[in-house]
This record gives sequence, C-alpha cells and structure tokens, in this order.
Amino acid sequence: MKNWLFLVLPLVLAGCGSYPEPFLGNPGPTAARLAVPPPPRLDVPAPGTALLPAADAGGFADALAQALAQHDVPAIAEPARKGDWRLGITADLVPGQEKTRMIAVTYTVFDPSGMSQGSTRAAPISADTWAMASPVAMNVVAERDAPRIAALLTNIEAAEQHADPNSLANRQPRVDFVGVTGAPGDGNASLNQAMVTNLNGQGIVVQDTRSGADFAVQGHVTLSGAPKGQQRVEITWIVADLYGREVGHLVQMNDVPTGSLDAHWGAVAEAVAQQAAGGVKEAITNQIATRKALPGQTLPHG
Repeated sequence: MKNWLFLVLPLVLAGCGSYPEPFLGNPGPTAARLAVPPPPRLDVPAPGTALLPAADAGGFADALAQALAQHDVPAIAEPARKGDWRLGITADLVPGQEKTRMIAVTYTVFDPSGMSQGSTRAAPISADTWAMASPVAMNVVAERDAPRIAALLTNIEAAEQHADPNSLANRQPRVDFVGVTGAPGDGNASLNQAMVTNLNGQGIVVQDTRSGADFAVQGHVTLSGAPKGQQRVEITWIVADLYGREVGHLVQMNDVPTGSLDAHWGAVAEAVAQQAAGGVKEAITNQIATRKALPGQTLPHG
C-alpha cells in the first residue's frame, strides 16, 4: 500500500481550467493591488548613445526586445512608459584597440523611478560591423547579449527578494489547503489531516484561508474498476498560485482490493500524504526558482 505510483506532470505556467474556483476572477485585495499599475515590463527604447545611425537604432531595439522575449523577459521596443523598467543601451570604442576599432556595448537596467539597478558590458564587436548595422548583424548581437541581460535581471530580482523580509526568499511559503474531495469512507478527512501534517513537515505553512497565502493546494480522489477484484485509486493534487494558474499537477495511482477503502483509510492516508507533500513542496520550490519576471513582478505576497 505504500508503493503508490507517483507522477509529477509538467508545470503549467499559464491560466488553465477552472481550479480553484474561489480564486478565479477574484484573486483577493493583495493581488488587486499588485495589478495596479499593470505588471512591469522592460521598455527598450531606440538608443541614442550607441554609435548607431539613427535610422538603425530602432531596428536594434526591436531585435533585442524579440531576443529577450525568447528568454521570458517581457520586453517591448518602445520609449519608456511610466511605471515600466527600462533598458539603456550605450556603446563606446574599446580603449587601447583604436587600430582594430572594436566597440563594446553596455546595457543598464533602470527601475521605474529612473535609478540604475545594474549594468552589464558585452563582448566587443568590430566597429565597422556595428556601424553598418545590418539586420543580420543586429540580430546576431541581440541574440548573443539577451542571455546576459536576462541574467542581470535575475540577479537584480534576487537582490530585491533577499532585501524584502516578506519575500519567499526569506520565509516559508504559505499554502491555502483547500482540502480533498471524492474519497470514500473517511478518506477525505484522513487525507486532509495527514496532508496538513506532512506539508508542515516539509516546511510549508498550511492555512485554511487564502488571505496571506502564496499558493493553493487541492486534492481529488477518483475510483475506477480494475481486473481481479481490484479497484484503481487515483489521487490528483493541484497546486495553483493565487491568480488561479496551475503551477503543479501531481497524480498518485494504486490498485487495491475492491471496497477496502470504503470505511477507514488509516495508514494508507499517511503513505499517500508523505509522497504527495514532497511532490507539492517540489512543485512550489520549482515555481519559485524558475519563475522569470522583472523585479517587482512577483507572486502574491512573494
């Protein structure tokens, strides 16, 4: 009974389905505050100090915004908009290489207040190639430098998160445990109790309200027929952020004698919860670690 088949399906970062209903269209007052103004984006204005012909500066901004989008950075090539982050682009001749004439491009990230939050200097490029500003060359430079800029944004965000005492980088995640449905016998209650205990054991703060929570977790049990007097028990656990977006989908399956769970779940509930809690923790940890956003574009309370 302890050897449940445990599947962790790929995380879904976009909105999907109808889970969980309490959060759909009603993310709560904190989420509403986060949405005003809209989530930040990175504006990439046409650079005026990058040693590029004016007619070609906009083309490089376009190429760079497209390359950044491939690295999940919400970038757009247009003049800076109030409330947005901005990418400044400058270029200068590399000192000591006047004969070979090499250009180095520097990228600086500015926050919505106009303060510089960090810079990165890319590898030099031939000044002649840079001045020609051919679309092919601009695309090559943009694709080369986009990962460097994305890494800079990640470092800036990490610094902000660690400086914020309420950030998930500095505290345990809080989960609204919605509960389990569909189980026969005392399964719902037994799984609820065991899951709360095991989630706490994983360093997750469990609560029964969405207020102040970072994620929501819900379980559902489905029974179906199986050969040789058995029935299949399938337990699905959904982890969602407080905007209702599914960020983790875990499935446990096992065949048990038909009717054996119609009354008491006992040790079965504990075995299920031990595995499931670890999977939920993994889904939450992965979501926190891999979430790519501009500094300030965080999960609720995160």
